[in-house]
Amino acid sequence: VVVDHAVAACFDGAFVDGDLTGDGVVDFRDEDLLKELIKHNAREPTDDELQAGDLNGDGTLDHKDWLLLKQLLAGKSLD
Repeated sequence: VVVDHAVAACFDGAFVDGDLTGDGVVDFRDEDLLKELIKHNAREPTDDELQAGDLNGDGTLDHKDWLLLKQLLAGKSLD
């Protein structure tokens, strides 16, 4: 479901890929948070942020995850 260029997230107790803010929507707020978290000298992500934001599954938040989040925001799948 796309709402104003935001991807609505459905919860069944699992984390939603890209929803770093945990508000149920993957949108620019998640992108802003991810960009802050991958900056040099940024705070460590919470476990929830890491689980939702580690889109390539390598155990870290980095530029690769940001590129994948941009893909999600453009309405494309991660496959």
